[in-house]
Amino acid sequence: MINGDSIVTVQFENGMTMKTYVENIPTIREIYHWNVYTQAVTVEKGDVVVDAGAFYGAFALKAAIDGASTVIAFEPHKGNFKLLRENIEANKHLFETNFILCDTALANTKSEVKLFERAGHGSNSLVMVQSKDRFSYVPTERLDDVLEQLSLRIDFLKMDVEGAAGIILEGAEKVLQQPKLKIAAAVYHVINERDAVRQQLEKYGFRYEKYNQVGWNRPNGEAFYQAWKGGEE
Repeated sequence: MINGDSIVTVQFENGMTMKTYVENIPTIREIYHWNVYTQAVTVEKGDVVVDAGAFYGAFALKAAIDGASTVIAFEPHKGNFKLLRENIEANKHLFETNFILCDTALANTKSEVKLFERAGHGSNSLVMVQSKDRFSYVPTERLDDVLEQLSLRIDFLKMDVEGAAGIILEGAEKVLQQPKLKIAAAVYHVINERDAVRQQLEKYGFRYEKYNQVGWNRPNGEAFYQAWKGGEE
């Protein structure tokens, strides 16, 4: 019997296949049809993209479809990272994209922290606690440090990290100071995440649009922010 924990394979018209949990099939619709990350901003050919909270790789692969030259995907949960790696391995021959997969979390310091497991495979969080007894320790890195080690400068930062987007930006000061950058962030998990992201965007001179959870651009759309500076989108 198929249930929410069952893994299924979704076939795309371009020949791509993607394994995901049954309960998470709707995220494909959000990313590929509602474009919750890519309306005011888009991944362009040659872009270097960071996918924070990569889960099973739906956005990482969409970035490849859109022409990204490099995708750096971060997913700290062991089971989700396994699925991410399988999906990238199964499809990387379709693209010229260089995929860099990291089984770490992004944060504001290099450390080891608790990743709390929550209901839903994509809901594990550094900051949102459902049960204090259900967690695993995961390493964290600062985005600025990772990019310095890789000698890369990014064009697009996507974050869907269950309440921790503001913490990631605290560890990305050099990235935010770039003269040109695109950011797409899910900010609906907790109120202080939304406030923290908005404050950082305004501090570093970004313009941004707000979208609701079905990708509609609305002034009161407080689910996703798509931000940019240094170029017209």
